[in-house]
Amino acid sequence: FLREQFEHAHKAVERVGFTSLPTNIVHGDWHPGNTLYKDGEIIAVIDFDSLRLSPRITDIANGALQFSMRMGSPEDVENWPDSFRGHTIQSMVQAYDQFTKLPMMASERTIFPSLMIEAMIVESVIPIHKTGSFGVVRGSTFLRMIERKLNWFLPRVERVIEVIQPPNRDEDSFA
Repeated sequence: FLREQFEHAHKAVERVGFTSLPTNIVHGDWHPGNTLYKDGEIIAVIDFDSLRLSPRITDIANGALQFSMRMGSPEDVENWPDSFRGHTIQSMVQAYDQFTKLPMMASERTIFPSLMIEAMIVESVIPIHKTGSFGVVRGSTFLRMIERKLNWFLPRVERVIEVIQPPNRDEDSFA
């Protein structure tokens, strides 16, 4: 299942000409564990050993994945919620668009969920392949959780694309 979903997502990404998308210096490992907080606000991003030049959408999609994923304690992975925080995904894209000179392009928005799927799988499989576990969690247990999350996410891919679209400034939101 994971291999099939990775291949499907990868093909979707390649169809848009991934290597021709706008590049930027990306963090490459943006997740809550690499952010420092004070009084509930992010005050710093740390751990720059994955820094590289890459299509900018990779960091935005991976950050949205990492910050929107609902988790629990490492001892209870079987009971982690399958769902993601949709509002977090939407807010991250809106904030990026608001503070950049070049808002995300339509092609980037189209592959956004596919990049999230790729990251979810690859970032799980690689450490498990190396060590047999994901941190303190047995590899097989962690991969079952990833499969559950993918099964929840896949029927909602179009909804993700819909909520990350730029607002239509000509549309009357109260009509």
